[in-house]
Order: sequence, then structure tokens, then C-alpha cells
Amino acid sequence: MERPLFERSYSFLEKELFVIKGIDNTIASYGDDYLSFTEHHLERLFNYLGCDWLKYEQACHSFVLLTFDVLKMYSHYQTRGEISPFSSKNHFEEVYEKQELMQGQYLVGLYLSYVFWPNHFELISFYSDNYFPLLEDPANLLDLGTGPGINTVLARDRFPKLAITGVDISPYAITMTRHMHDISAGRGDGKLVLCRSDATKWLRNSDDRFDAVVMAGLLEHLEVPGQILEAIVDVIKPGGLVFATTATHSAFYDHSTVFRSVEEIENLIGSYGFDIKESKQVATYGNPNSGADEAVNYFAILQHRKKASL
Repeated sequence: MERPLFERSYSFLEKELFVIKGIDNTIASYGDDYLSFTEHHLERLFNYLGCDWLKYEQACHSFVLLTFDVLKMYSHYQTRGEISPFSSKNHFEEVYEKQELMQGQYLVGLYLSYVFWPNHFELISFYSDNYFPLLEDPANLLDLGTGPGINTVLARDRFPKLAITGVDISPYAITMTRHMHDISAGRGDGKLVLCRSDATKWLRNSDDRFDAVVMAGLLEHLEVPGQILEAIVDVIKPGGLVFATTATHSAFYDHSTVFRSVEEIENLIGSYGFDIKESKQVATYGNPNSGADEAVNYFAILQHRKKASL
């Protein structure tokens, strides 16, 4: 079976040994399932870029820049204790409104990370294979921190009639999510509403209630992550499920909080009344035995215990 976009990407990335090693390991583990998934999502990105091969190669370059930026920031975290190159109070100006960064490494690069980084592919697989089957004919879903829109479009693929609300603080994230969703619009007639806002503030002002809430990679971006967990309690319907991801020892352009252990994450989740129905941990950089300071991606399916059976 021909996979022109994957083959073109692989050829471009081949000189980046750290990246290629991760891709090769994922192919070895998942085979054709991984390759088919990857080609499908690369096609969506290629369409988003106007089927322009030059723009597509630039997207691959943005992914490489993102990968090495993340490694550099992780090194600075280990040696200096820094979790972001910018102070939290400057994230809006230095990150979310910076067109070159947002439309390059942050969004397009991050989208490609979900197919080319093994840990992010594991995250997306858990979302599709573990979370979606637990949702019983959901009427609506809230995606907090849409980023490049991959969680929104996967939900649209799975539930064509689902009403989706997406919230992100960056105007560039809102634009990309809209475009990526519209590329998938033929898959269903479900409504999409996108809101540019701080997620916690939006929740506090919302009168809507949701069957499902997605909060992927958001907690570490907040100075007080417990506030969003508290606010989600008010918008999740009885029996509703939350898909949450975060990481330990993680540094990024706009991180504001660092979790030092999975136990710390789970204690925070539990303190706001959420039970963990399923969870998984994956070493961020592929070395699960390097010590207590190893970065770990954590994903979980949550249900608020007071609303579980109302």
C-alpha cells in the first residue's frame, strides 16, 4: 500500500536520528495500524496546507525545531530548574500571540508530534481506543485547550453528529482547529463552536453541561491547575467522563507548573473529587529506567465521584 506522505516525511526526517529512532520503534510495535493512522493524519495536514509540498516540508522542519526545542528546554529544566523560557505573566505576548512560533513549532509541529513522537502516539491511541468506547452516545464534548485541533477532529471522526465546543487562549489555535475540523466536515454534520478564552475563566462563566470533557496537556500550563479541575465539576453532566493528560518533569514554551511525580498528579485529581477509571504512563523520551527525574506522560479517564450515578 502506497503512503506517499509518510514516505516523503520519513525521507525528510531521516537525517534526524533521534526522531527516526522513535518512528522506527513505533512501526515495530504497531505495524500497518500505525502507518495507516499516520498517513490519514498527514493527509489532513497536507490539505490544511493547501496541498503545497513546500509548505509541507516547512511543516516537517517546524516539527524538527519543536523536537530540539523540547530537548533543550528539558535540559535547562534539569540543570537550571526552568520549566519555560518565558515568565508565566508573559506567555500571552511571548507565545500565544507570536505568529511565527504558533503557526510553526507550536501548532503544526505539535500536530506532527502526535504521529511521530512515540509518547504522543500512545496518548492519541489511548484517547481513541480507551476513552471513546466508554462514551455512550454522547451529545456534546468540550475540548479545553484545543491546540492544533487533533482531539477535536478525532472526536468528529468517531462521533459524526457530536456537538463540540473548543476553547483555547491563542487565536492561532482557534483558527487551525477550525480549518482542521472543516477538512473533516464531510464526516458528519455535528456542530462546532470555538471560543478564544482562558479555559478556567470560560468554565466559570459557562451555563452549558457536557457529556465529555477533554483536557489534554493543559494542567501544566496553569499556575493553579486545581482551579480548572474545580471548574470542570460544574460543567460535567452526571456520569460524564473527563480525558486528562499531563506530564512529570516537563518543560515547554508556556508551562507554568511542574509535577514531580505521578503520585502528585493523582493526588491533585483525587482532591477535587475525581476517581481515576483508567490511566497509563509512558516515558516521554523513551527511557523508563533513568531515575526519579525522568519525564513521564500521564493520561487518564476521570469521573467525578459525586456525579457518577446521579
